[in-house]
Amino acid sequence: MTWCAAGVRPHWWPMAAPEPNVRYYDTRTPPHRWAVAGALAAVVVVLATAITWIATDGFGRDQGAAAGEVGTGGLPAGEEGGGADGATADDGGTPGLGVATDATSVVMVGDSITQGSADEIEFTLSADGFTDVTVDGVTSRRIDVGGGQSPESGIEAISRLLADGADPDVWVIALGTNDIGKYATSEEYGALVALVVDVLPDDTPLVWVDAYRDDYVDDSALFNEALRAQLSDRDGTVVVDWYEVVSQDGSILRDGVHPDRDGEALFASLVAEGLERLR
Repeated sequence: MTWCAAGVRPHWWPMAAPEPNVRYYDTRTPPHRWAVAGALAAVVVVLATAITWIATDGFGRDQGAAAGEVGTGGLPAGEEGGGADGATADDGGTPGLGVATDATSVVMVGDSITQGSADEIEFTLSADGFTDVTVDGVTSRRIDVGGGQSPESGIEAISRLLADGADPDVWVIALGTNDIGKYATSEEYGALVALVVDVLPDDTPLVWVDAYRDDYVDDSALFNEALRAQLSDRDGTVVVDWYEVVSQDGSILRDGVHPDRDGEALFASLVAEGLERLR
């Protein structure tokens, strides 16, 4: 097809073919020809982001940075994490624990943050080789309080999944956000974490995503401190630092608690980072 030099279609030119059907979730007006250029630009942005991701862990940190504290009590000689960040003196890096080398299945239990990020989590973990991914997130879910007229608690959810035969290679927990500010001491928060540890199988690796609320920043820090203290002696356990990520860039939160679309992608990537630390 050839256009006139002035870019005007001759009056005798046949009618253009109808626009393609718009996908059901696209509520915008049908794209114009400039959409092609926009799509190409998007591809360039994605490629640039991928290159940056390879060079860092996705959060602007060097690949040598740790996902979080690691519980290494009782690991065989030579497999200990080498301290809070899991680094070793030999290579200066942060090697995995080697407790989930062949892991292909994961069950994640969380609250509304997990629920809202479920699609991103499933996509990201599938891309990382997990072929069996279960994401169980419920709005307003707390660790122990719940049931009846309230949302199912995290303890109830884990117990239900276990009763239904769940036996993943790795458990991921992202609970605590809705408990922050409702307890006064580190001991009380630690007791909540202990309840989760007690109901989970002792020999299954665990990733726990810590918590952040901008209306309870100090209480968030108190919960996270208790979380790490409680999990420090559990074998094959990684705590990943959502608190740190959000503290560095609060713009990824819609309301001080829940991530926006970019934040959901970061949240999913953080979960994947924690799982990688176990391998």
